[in-house]
Amino acid sequence: YKLEGFQIFEEMLLQIRIAIARKVFLVKAESLRPEARKAGQKEIQTRHDSVQGFGGQGQQTKPTAASGKAPTVVRAIPKVGRNDLCPCGSGKKYKHCHGK
Repeated sequence: YKLEGFQIFEEMLLQIRIAIARKVFLVKAESLRPEARKAGQKEIQTRHDSVQGFGGQGQQTKPTAASGKAPTVVRAIPKVGRNDLCPCGSGKKYKHCHGK
């Protein structure tokens, strides 16, 4: 049964590939008229004003993940390790109590 099932699966994959190839070759690419293309471009163009134009002071932004390094997280309460005692006071390890 294992061999027969694998052969049926391979046949199904072949039929899927053939169906996809047929659909790809039936697709017709249409280009927009130059007037319609220009109208579409006008809608997507944007203008970037400075922050001062909106009443801001033009401050520099803090570095983000896009600049290469993620900002360091400072925690008010230290992180509980998996093998530390649970802070709820049960006496169990955190991983067996609230760490599940």
